[in-house]
Amino acid sequence: MSAQRLSFERVGDDTVDDTAMVKRVCASSSTDTPIAEDVATTSLDVCSSTLIDTPAAKRTAPSLLDILNRDRFPFWDYLCPYLPTTSIQALSQTCRPLRQQVLDVNRNLERFVTNARRLRALLGEHDALISGSFALQFFLAERWPGSDLDIFVRKGDGANALGAYLETEENYVLESGSKDSNYDWGEMREVKSYRRLDSARSKVQIIATQYQPINAILTGFYMTAVLNIISWNKAYCIFPYETMVQRKTFMLKECNEYFEGLLFKYSRRGFVNEDIVPPGDHLPASSLQGIRRIGDSRTLTVELPKDGVHPKSVASDVALEYSGFDFEPVRVLTDDPIDEPTCHYRIMTRRFVHISLRQEYSFPTACELQELLGGRLHKSAKMSLLSMPPADRPKWFGGAYGRTSIDHYWRGHSAKKPPHGFKRPHEWRYRDADVPHWYQLWFEELEADEKALRTTTRY
Repeated sequence: MSAQRLSFERVGDDTVDDTAMVKRVCASSSTDTPIAEDVATTSLDVCSSTLIDTPAAKRTAPSLLDILNRDRFPFWDYLCPYLPTTSIQALSQTCRPLRQQVLDVNRNLERFVTNARRLRALLGEHDALISGSFALQFFLAERWPGSDLDIFVRKGDGANALGAYLETEENYVLESGSKDSNYDWGEMREVKSYRRLDSARSKVQIIATQYQPINAILTGFYMTAVLNIISWNKAYCIFPYETMVQRKTFMLKECNEYFEGLLFKYSRRGFVNEDIVPPGDHLPASSLQGIRRIGDSRTLTVELPKDGVHPKSVASDVALEYSGFDFEPVRVLTDDPIDEPTCHYRIMTRRFVHISLRQEYSFPTACELQELLGGRLHKSAKMSLLSMPPADRPKWFGGAYGRTSIDHYWRGHSAKKPPHGFKRPHEWRYRDADVPHWYQLWFEELEADEKALRTTTRY
């Protein structure tokens, strides 16, 4: 590796402390050669601590962005292990260039693949998501030896394409394919484990799901700390306050012998394991709220750099960022009346599809939301059907369902797909762009009702 050089220019006494700090960091990486005191007239060889004279005309004071740039200097890699997570996150929020340097998803992915941008492009093309410990390490700016890369994608073409990419372009071989006990199976249909031939430590798991992967992620994981998501262009930490500030993780499943081992593993990684927060102990910053969605104000959302990432086609972020869920505590009673009941949180979500939507959605289970969306989409679909030439309209529209009733095409998780042979015309009106507004209308009404209830209860 070629030596990397850093030049300093003294401006009054302002750079003394910064220079001393940099010298101490460099000294920790090499103790064979002493660091010169006169850094104003020399350039520092970071890799070998060799002093080389630099013409005065070429000496410039490095900015903080320069010092933390991994491609130029290794200071960040030395400093990061000594910084608390809150400091790392505060630094990442100062500006976009620093955020992209501190939270470098491409660098993290290069532990597993040689072409991180190619993998991210495939994530976009097939609506695949990264979750689990890799996404947690990304937000914590940590690296845990032996951890895997978990990719969730809908079964079929997407799962096949990602598997073929690993085998043909990244030198992986299929190690096993079966149901995996690391997850609550739920909507997951198959887990395929791939091992890289040139590195026994690189393991990628492709988890094929029945529907969109966000459904399986929300309902399948066992604790809040690992409930983080990376798409092709954004990263989401759903419980940032508890995970990153408090370094706590809360149970999402009933504890059993297998989950006890996972609790021990995350305890060794510095997390405090909790079951639920007692009533009255919730802090204002808490993200353990009753109804949440991906991308809400309590989610930490990080935009990822898209330079060099060129998916052939991508879906809108709306379906992912408006994936909502219920978050509620559960008490589990035991058969022995002497034993204390066990507690954990539960995430519930309901799949929602409609003939007037391009994408599938996951919403909280509230019937009022289903009715609000369904009513508006019902009217839109009816007008789209009436706008078609009579000869092209589906038979069910004028027959069993009638022109005023297509309810069977929006009934949430039990919704039927359009009958075989019916293709929505090019001019069909899709309403995905209206979902954020409608969702917000429902949520504001919900908050108003809850506020009124608290006021009534108080008096």
